[in-house]
Amino acid sequence: MIVSLFRRSNMNGIWMLAAAFLASQVISSGSWSNCTQAQDSQEAATRSEEATPKVADKQSLNTLIVVVGAGGSPEYTEQFNRWADDWATLADQQGWQSIMIGKQSNSEKDVVEAANEAVDPKPTDLEKLQKAIEKVVPIESDSKSIEGKRLWLILIGHGTAAGKAAKFNLTGPDVTTTQLKSWLDQVKLETIVIDCTSSSAPFLVELSTKNRIVVSATRAGSEINFARFGGYMAAAVRDLTADLDHDHEVSLLEAFLKASKETDKFYRENSRLTTEHALLEDNSDKTGTGANFYVGAIATSTAVGGKALDGKRAARVILWSSPQNVLLSSDQATERDKIEAEIDKLREQKKRFNEKDYYDQLEKLMLQMAEIYSN
Repeated sequence: MIVSLFRRSNMNGIWMLAAAFLASQVISSGSWSNCTQAQDSQEAATRSEEATPKVADKQSLNTLIVVVGAGGSPEYTEQFNRWADDWATLADQQGWQSIMIGKQSNSEKDVVEAANEAVDPKPTDLEKLQKAIEKVVPIESDSKSIEGKRLWLILIGHGTAAGKAAKFNLTGPDVTTTQLKSWLDQVKLETIVIDCTSSSAPFLVELSTKNRIVVSATRAGSEINFARFGGYMAAAVRDLTADLDHDHEVSLLEAFLKASKETDKFYRENSRLTTEHALLEDNSDKTGTGANFYVGAIATSTAVGGKALDGKRAARVILWSSPQNVLLSSDQATERDKIEAEIDKLREQKKRFNEKDYYDQLEKLMLQMAEIYSN
């Protein structure tokens, strides 16, 4: 992100002014990654499993629900379990609250337990999912009390679709787009849904709304083949090689772009026709954006009909931070996100200002950002 200069230095006075001016030049040229690539390339190539959480109070701010669907075969079951474990590791290392539903194994013990459940049935995975979502619905209703809190919902497995209707294939009854929407509409927290299944695009369309980010492994319900995107996404969430802007953090946008790139690479290197095209939706227009619209972490293409591209909100959602980063309180992280949103808005309106007014306003915002990291 644009705040990299301040995160790497303890600056004050004229040095903060110089950094603000340099950052403004980078912002106007769109060449941020070139400015920092040389000094950060070695660190960005290092996996971050041993890093520690770098935003304070995360346990109270994030709840992760991972739902593993029916594998259908030992091969898929094992893959889905590995993907789920990657998300569980992220939650554990970041101090998030986490709920795991539907994780399976191929052991004889589970076969016996399944036979016993036929006689004395336990709640289905569908019921468990509904209750898990209801559990995180906050009692507080005012926006201040839930500010900065997030619900993450990760769907791993197979999916099916017929027309605009789609299902996520659970063990037992499946969950439909309509059911999931009705449950999530009760959640006032910012919600991030990552559907890693085949035929998942209808979930993106149905779940798209204000205060929600949705990722689907496919761009259409007709992409029915097994989706590999989920595996690459799970691997990217703690991988600093996904850090495109070299700020020592992995954002949701960067993880999405990394996973999309690796998915495309798999099909290309194996001379296969690409049967999945992931989308990210974070502006509530029910139209996702693919990784092909981006060069690095910057959207450079134009959508059909002039629609706004997705990714600005996802770029401010941090999944993972390097140990070198400054530890921010939840209030500081929220304030940082607000300032970055104002900078994005200012960039969009650049043509409306003369050069001096534009850089004066930009400098003011950059100094506000520097103040956060100097405290």
